[in-house]
Amino acid sequence: MNKRIAQKFINVLGASLLLCQITFGAIPNPDYYFQSFEEAFPNRPISDIKVDGQGFLWIATYGAGLYRFDGVTYESFNFEWQDSTSLVSNFIRAMHVDAHGQLWVGSVGGLSFYNRTKKNFQKVKLFLDGRPISDFHTVLLFGRDFNNKCST
Repeated sequence: MNKRIAQKFINVLGASLLLCQITFGAIPNPDYYFQSFEEAFPNRPISDIKVDGQGFLWIATYGAGLYRFDGVTYESFNFEWQDSTSLVSNFIRAMHVDAHGQLWVGSVGGLSFYNRTKKNFQKVKLFLDGRPISDFHTVLLFGRDFNNKCST
């Protein structure tokens, strides 16, 4: 009886090792590919890099929009005329991740906020002395003022 148990153990062990070899071993997976940094950003000036509250790496460019890297693939976000939920502009100057891990994007033309639930951007209307700023050109720097309000 001990011989039968030993034989079953060897069979299970062998099957497990074979499964590990197939899963993690020398058999290549043609559907899995790492894109290099140079392939993703050829001749694109990078203006800022941030990590949000969910661990995504955000790479802002000056002229080519915004890229989100999840550790394997890049997803691009760009300004589109017909899409009100796209970035304000592809010319991004700065980004800020607030205390809640939310991403804010300052670009030529205004400010955008990334909506994680909808996976799109919301344009933020800016006001000066109670009047909307319609010709706001660039958000250069994010910070906190003494009243703990987001300032530009």
